[in-house]
Amino acid sequence: MQKVVLLVDDEPVSLHALEKIFTGCDYQIITSNNGHEALKVLSQSVVHVIIIDLKMPIMSGVELLAEVKKSYPDTIRLVSSASTDFKEIKDAVNQGFIFKFLSKPWDINFLHEAVRESFQLYANHNKKKCLAANGIFISDSELQNAIEKNQFLIYYQPIILADTGKIIGAEALLRWQHPTLGLLEPIQFISLCEDLGFIIPIGNWVLRTACQQLKEWHLQGHKNLHMAVNLSVNQFNHPRLIELITEVLVETQIPANCLELEMTESAIMKNRESNIMQLQALRNLGAQLSIDDFGTGYSSLSYLREFPINTLKIDKSFIQDITVNPNIIEILSMIINLAKKLNLTIIAEGVETKEQLEKLKENQCEMIQGYLFSKPLTKAEFTQLLTTNS
Repeated sequence: MQKVVLLVDDEPVSLHALEKIFTGCDYQIITSNNGHEALKVLSQSVVHVIIIDLKMPIMSGVELLAEVKKSYPDTIRLVSSASTDFKEIKDAVNQGFIFKFLSKPWDINFLHEAVRESFQLYANHNKKKCLAANGIFISDSELQNAIEKNQFLIYYQPIILADTGKIIGAEALLRWQHPTLGLLEPIQFISLCEDLGFIIPIGNWVLRTACQQLKEWHLQGHKNLHMAVNLSVNQFNHPRLIELITEVLVETQIPANCLELEMTESAIMKNRESNIMQLQALRNLGAQLSIDDFGTGYSSLSYLREFPINTLKIDKSFIQDITVNPNIIEILSMIINLAKKLNLTIIAEGVETKEQLEKLKENQCEMIQGYLFSKPLTKAEFTQLLTTNS
């Protein structure tokens, strides 16, 4: 989503002139001709900067500024006026309603600079609670709303046997159905979740919901299906992790060995001794343990003997080159052979072509996951796929 500017002025000529000034800028411009209409826009859209005319008959600029500050504190507030009532302006500034005052007629260069500074101020105010990437802003209040309003979803990507194409499991993948940005993937918001401390409640919700869904599929007759759930570093290190997983297993009554917990290799390599103890405690519950994105972190085969894991998931960066790079094939073969000696299961991630699949089968890779077979699916779509795959 582009950076959003809301212009509020009761005079159509002024509103049109102001809108014209921003023509060609990389902003989304929204206009309103009174305060009530502006508040309605703010209730429906994320607005980063608002420019308000001070003198409006239905709701004055100061009244609107006060309401915006109260209800939408992240929005940077600018006021525009030809009025010389500087006491009113000074009072508004002193109360924190206004970031800058824009005098009419406008100095166009000053106006552009004020808006640019406003966006920078927005980013600075939210630097610990806001992700800015490709013009997208996500605030902590939006994340809080997502939790309260159940905007998070889980998609499921099939894990299949390479030889037969039979579905033997699913990986639970978090998505956010943002009210204005659409469907977001974790790369767009997960680091913000970690910074704000939301990753624990969100991660716990994913774990519980995915296990509940697995139980539904078991009751539908797919009793051997397993569920892979990613654990963040914060979740893995949380003192209540074992207690939580025990609760979920008891609540859902799924066999513990049907739950596969995924951690990245970089995560478990830090504080190795304590992590081995945590992994062993998880194994003692009966859960399966997997190293996700293998090959992107330490990429050391020697440590595999130390950790009580069940599965290696080979990162898609390896898979994408196996049909053209002999060195990658040799490395892949070495990984698979060592894994077999250690009684580990191998899953290849990001398989997108038949040629990649054939190379993996030639090297005795047992399971695959990727768009060649299926993209991540909603629970309804996955349920339908299970019906046709069985």
